[in-house]
Amino acid sequence: MIFSLVTGGAVALCIDVLNTHDIKIARRLYSFLKPNDVLLGDRAFCAYADMVAITKLGCDVVFRKHQSRTTTMRKGKIVGDCDKLVT
Repeated sequence: MIFSLVTGGAVALCIDVLNTHDIKIARRLYSFLKPNDVLLGDRAFCAYADMVAITKLGCDVVFRKHQSRTTTMRKGKIVGDCDKLVT
């Protein structure tokens, strides 16, 4: 489901059978994104293919890093406790 940050209302909804993975359903919602939208997602969305698909639509993404990805502390800027900015 896609929500509006301004109103809190639902913008788009997709329903499927119970044994369908969330990311498969969420990818169908990408068509409802408009340029300059910002998509917030959990670590399940942290795949390069999803980031590329969303940025090609003119949108920005904010995802938590997947737990299996390693992070080096040598690059980027530490902006807070357990927070790091990497471009």
